This record gives sequence, C-alpha cells and structure tokens, in this order.
Amino acid sequence: MAPGTAGSSLRAAYAAGELLDWIDVNSVEQEVVFRWIDENVPMENAVELARAWAAVLTEAEALMRGDETAYDALDDAGYTMEQPYRSTGRVKWAA
Repeated sequence: MAPGTAGSSLRAAYAAGELLDWIDVNSVEQEVVFRWIDENVPMENAVELARAWAAVLTEAEALMRGDETAYDALDDAGYTMEQPYRSTGRVKWAA
C-alpha cells in the first residue's frame, strides 16, 4: 500500500479499522510490534512500511475522533469494526 497510489486511501482506512480492532483484542505494547517488524520486515521494505504506517495511523486517529468522513471511507473499503471508536482519544502509537 504505497500512499498516493490508486486505492491507497481505501486500503489505509481498511487497515486502520483492522488495527484498532486488533489493538482492542490483543492490547499489545508498541515495542512488541516494533520488535516483530524489525525481525520480519526486510530493510528494502522499511521506507514503504513507514509511509503506509503513517497513513494508517492518520486514519485510525480520525476513526477514534468519530470523524464521519473516516467512517464513510471505512464503509467504502468494506470493513466493519468490531467496536466503533467514537471517543476523543488518540492512537497511542506515533508514526
């Protein structure tokens, strides 16, 4: 999912919904995820991952704020969240 490519915003919205649901179920710490990335993502993919991660976090924050546009994008992407995030919280992981 390279930002700026066709369909990237829908893929980012879908991934943001999955991320928030996954965090809700697993409650893993940021360092555990980053360790997994370091161990499993080849260096040649690191820049693309960083760009995609930033786009996903932006969408996740919009969903957590209850941004209707973000929920519309999530619907367009075909993802239904387990628990809608209608709080004013922020994603605790920074890009």
